[in-house]
Amino acid sequence: MTKYIIRKAIPNDNEALCTLFETPMSGDISLSMERNSNYFKGSKIQNQTGTVYIAIDSQSNKLVGSLSYGKKKVYLNEKEQLLGYFSDLRIHSDYQGTNLMIQLIKYLISKHPECSEHFNVAMIITKNNKMINLINRASDKLLNHLSVPKLINKGIYQTILFPYKKHAKISTRFSVKIAQQNDIIQMTNLMKSEGAKKQGYPIYDLSDLNNHYYNGLSISDFILLFKNNILVAMCSLWDQSDYKSTRVVKYSQKIYYTRLINNLFANLLGGISLPKEGKIIKYVTLHSIAVKENSPIYFHELLKFIQSEAKGVNYILCGLAKDDKLQLAFKHIKRKRIIEGNYYQVSTKIPVDKNLPNGIFYMEASRL
Repeated sequence: MTKYIIRKAIPNDNEALCTLFETPMSGDISLSMERNSNYFKGSKIQNQTGTVYIAIDSQSNKLVGSLSYGKKKVYLNEKEQLLGYFSDLRIHSDYQGTNLMIQLIKYLISKHPECSEHFNVAMIITKNNKMINLINRASDKLLNHLSVPKLINKGIYQTILFPYKKHAKISTRFSVKIAQQNDIIQMTNLMKSEGAKKQGYPIYDLSDLNNHYYNGLSISDFILLFKNNILVAMCSLWDQSDYKSTRVVKYSQKIYYTRLINNLFANLLGGISLPKEGKIIKYVTLHSIAVKENSPIYFHELLKFIQSEAKGVNYILCGLAKDDKLQLAFKHIKRKRIIEGNYYQVSTKIPVDKNLPNGIFYMEASRL
């Protein structure tokens, strides 16, 4: 049986971690979610405090697995609380199907007994059938025997990819501006009053954007929508290409032969263009979405402006809970694509002694 050395990651592990994250995800479009050239920059935006653990094959001295855990300030039932987040689980393809994942999880839990004091969450893409089937089959008795946490499905999260649209225009009833420092107070008030109504909405300090938690984000990346001089919607466009990227590894035969036709229509009619195999997909991500009364009308106006401004990207990315009313804002946006994931509560106590509050949950797609 392979023996592993599991420990906290250090800066010298950066190159090996970047290599591990080049492992592609299967599907009609095989993608690798890469962290070149600095894994830790991407890791530090996921949580305000966190730790990354790695597994090394003791015989080959090769880094073959990773898992991270951290905490961030969020609203739960409109009160400020710490939320734990499990992420960056990666197992090298040669070691999938072994007990390495369980060993990583058990080691992390042993180092973070405080997990039981917080609500904890994780996200798993629905196309990861092996992982989801494993979660669904695991009984409380088995989980207790293995000393690993229980995952409870709390809803579906949708990542929406939508295209640049040159002639998208907002209604004359609204006005848009790029945020400045003197807008921070009203922006913070909107996030507090509206964002706090969603479970897990992050608490941000927009006066501290130089913090590693906001790496690459500036106040001028925020777009504000006004009606009668009142701020009614906002979000930022976060370009994280300096430390996070998505590469097309391979297309299925069907998509490979239709890619050129797809791109022709995308250029003529607007849509998501597909780069060549081996190329990086260019995109920006919507971040810190806050909309007065959670109105899809206001959000749709904001989206139209974003579509008209996001030049030079393959697509714009937005993440929302499937049952969030803001989803209605995408009803009339054509040629969008949707990727679904399951949003899980992770409980280290079995049986579960506390459940995440009910209501619409919120997660930043840029921090997954």
